[in-house]
Amino acid sequence: PFLRRYLTMRSDITGPVFAKIWDTPGSGFSERMKHVVEPAFAVDYVTNFADGTRVPILSDASDRVIGGSGRFTYGLNNRFFYRARTADATPGSTVQYLTVGIQQTYYSNPLSSLTDTNYVSASYHRKAADLSDVALNVRVTPRNGIDANTRFEYDVQGRGLQVMTTGLSALWGSAASGTSTA
Repeated sequence: PFLRRYLTMRSDITGPVFAKIWDTPGSGFSERMKHVVEPAFAVDYVTNFADGTRVPILSDASDRVIGGSGRFTYGLNNRFFYRARTADATPGSTVQYLTVGIQQTYYSNPLSSLTDTNYVSASYHRKAADLSDVALNVRVTPRNGIDANTRFEYDVQGRGLQVMTTGLSALWGSAASGTSTA
C-alpha cells in the first residue's frame, strides 16, 4: 500500500462588495432592484510529499495531487436581485434572478492545471500551463421553479473556446411554489 501525507490549505476572500439598490415604482413585479458586485479570491496550497508520482490515477484527475504547489483564483461576480411586490399585506420575497461571474486561476506549478476540477477543460488532453482557461458563468432564474445556467471556458493560450455547458431545471406544481430568499 502507498500512503501519502500532506496538508492542504485554502483561504477564500470576497470583497470589497459594492451594492446599488433602487426603487422601481413603475414595475408590475418588483418593489426594488439590487445589483451586487463581488470580487472573489481564493488561495490554495498543498505541501510537498515524497513519491507523489507513484500514486495511481484510479478514476480521474482528482486522484492526482501535485505536492508543493499553490494556486491563486481570482474573479468577479455580478448578482442581480429583485424584491417582489407586497401582496395581501405579505412582504414580497427577494429573488436572485441573474448571476454573471468570471474567473481564472494562476498555478505555481503548471502540472496543477491538469488536475484542477474547477475547470471542465482541465480533463481534456492539453498541455500544462501556468494559467487556466477563463471561465464565464451565467445563471438565470426568471421565476420560482425555473433555473438555467451556462458556462464557457476560453483558452488564453490561443486555442479559443474550449467548453460550453448548459443546463436547465424546472419544477411544477407544489414543488415550485416555495420562495427563495437572498
